[in-house]
Amino acid sequence: MRIKNLLNNREYDATLTTEHAASSFGQAVVIVEGDAIDPVGVEIIEINDAEREQLPPQWQAVLR
Repeated sequence: MRIKNLLNNREYDATLTTEHAASSFGQAVVIVEGDAIDPVGVEIIEINDAEREQLPPQWQAVLR
């Protein structure tokens, strides 16, 4: 998955995982550079079908 930070206009590779301390109840979290991030100020610019299925509900709004 590829995301764009709308505040600094930089793009990042992101991964979805349930194997992070921020994950709870088996729900995937979005990880950038080892840290779980929130969707505020972020736009998803590239995502595959498998990632789309795993995407947490709060991230659905940032799909473009």
